[in-house]
Amino acid sequence: MNLLDKLPDSVQKAELYYQKSADTSIDFKGWKIKSTETTVNEGYSLRAIEGGRLGFSGSTKTGGIEDLIESTLQSCRIGEKIDLQFPAHQGEQHIDVWDESIDQLSLEKIASYGNKLQSLLLELKEDCELEISLGKERLENTLENTSGLKVSELKSVFSISAEISRVKEGDFLFLSDRFFSTRLPEDMDSKIDKLAKNILEQYQYADKIESFTPGKKVPVIFTPKAIPALLLPLLVGINGKNIYSKSSPISDKLGEQIFDPKLSIIDDGTIDHKPKSSAYDDEGFLKRPLNIINNGVLENFLFDLYTAKKAGKNPTGSASRDIFSQPFPSSSNIVVNPGKESYGDMLGGISAGILVEELLGVGQGNILSGAFSNPIGLAYKIENGKIAGRLKNVILSGNIYECMKTITAMSSEQEWWGSIYAPYLQLDTLNITSS
Repeated sequence: MNLLDKLPDSVQKAELYYQKSADTSIDFKGWKIKSTETTVNEGYSLRAIEGGRLGFSGSTKTGGIEDLIESTLQSCRIGEKIDLQFPAHQGEQHIDVWDESIDQLSLEKIASYGNKLQSLLLELKEDCELEISLGKERLENTLENTSGLKVSELKSVFSISAEISRVKEGDFLFLSDRFFSTRLPEDMDSKIDKLAKNILEQYQYADKIESFTPGKKVPVIFTPKAIPALLLPLLVGINGKNIYSKSSPISDKLGEQIFDPKLSIIDDGTIDHKPKSSAYDDEGFLKRPLNIINNGVLENFLFDLYTAKKAGKNPTGSASRDIFSQPFPSSSNIVVNPGKESYGDMLGGISAGILVEELLGVGQGNILSGAFSNPIGLAYKIENGKIAGRLKNVILSGNIYECMKTITAMSSEQEWWGSIYAPYLQLDTLNITSS
């Protein structure tokens, strides 16, 4: 890029980030293709320290380099006084996140995947609305700084998702499943078959509505799809921004047992074929597996360079960014270690309980406190070790920093949902009310 060479001598340190993305998407709605779209975005962001003050600017005008420099220097003059040490080269690391076959996918081929998935769900056409989204993305970025670092990465992502919705006599039913990877599966047909099968298996309970008497605590199993609702307060709580500001309730709990010893959680951005994986974070630090919770003990927070400096800690390779934002700490792939009991045994051991697939309103309210109170979006009644039917009008509430101090069981099986790889998890301490 050589843009750093154009900076005046008054700039003490600087870092230049370049990103280009090309997205192609096809959407089905109303049981037919609704739209196709290809978008390309490209731009630079510059972060610099002049006179000891930090400045930043971003631009998609790739030819206006002088304007980018000038706006960054103006930002420096009113910026925060802080000394950030941009990293030098830290060694080589290869993470497999590029697949030429994704980049070469034609619109016709992508559409054929959508047509196949639609055909497998055709039996629901009379009663349900269907939305399918498919797409490919090519993402390239380059980072260089005045410490001599220069790293680049090319990433491909293929994604497919399906959503079924039905309104019947005041009852709204929503079912979904999805798949994405940086590598195109050789067994794409089986991936599509599995998506359809998962939705059809859930739909068999559409009209099997069960009642549940709230007011007492019963066993609740969270599927891997529902686990993110439990983890969100923790991921917010370990974010470096909330640590240095001391707004997190666990900012002073490092090294303490805050959860059940069964629970171990790792942030791992080095897993091949995952969209959130990279060799380096967005400041050039090497990605590495990071223990967040180890046998219930809080071991690490997530810091980028800025929040680490403010907290008096070291960066953890957790920086994310885009063209118009300065780096910020973010999780990558979250791995929740499995337990020793099979999901079948967990389910079979419950005489009366709830299996949760999805909660509504996740992310609303006071997330930092760990408290949650969410209506179920999709959940089932467990009766005598089996799924009896679908539940409605039930609210689950609690506080993860309390209820996850005692985890009844975790399954030996794990499944991916988004960027989270988790087992089934059973809690017996949640409050259950009706909505």
